[in-house]
Formats: sequence, C-alpha cells, structure tokens
Amino acid sequence: MIKQIILERNKKYVNEGTMGFDDYILKKEPMKDFCLRVSNEANNIDGKIINISYPSEDLAIIVYKNKIKE
Repeated sequence: MIKQIILERNKKYVNEGTMGFDDYILKKEPMKDFCLRVSNEANNIDGKIINISYPSEDLAIIVYKNKIKE
C-alpha cells in the first residue's frame, strides 16, 4: 500500500518589540534543520521510499510503500 507523510516547517511568532511596543515577527525553523528532520523521518520509515518532494519551502512530502508482512 502506498502512503504519504506530510511534514510542515516549524514556525512561531516572536515579539521583538522595544520600548513597550509590540512587534510580532514570524520566525521559521532554519532550512538546514527542516531538511535534517525530513531526512530523519525518511530513515525511520519501514518500507521503500518512492519520492521526497518539497513543493514549497515550508512543506515536504514523503511518498513510500509499506513492506508486505507475510
């Protein structure tokens, strides 16, 4: 059976305001860390990896085929 895993890049809003003013900025996970997380997830899959794609900089899709248990 063919399955897929969708991984999203971690992000959070951080207040970088000064002098009592709020200035919320979206901080994303570094791309190097995101790619490492995708790679680790792919290594943990019990089956054959068919494809790993990055349709955008914030998204990764791993398509794999499960091992058939006999």
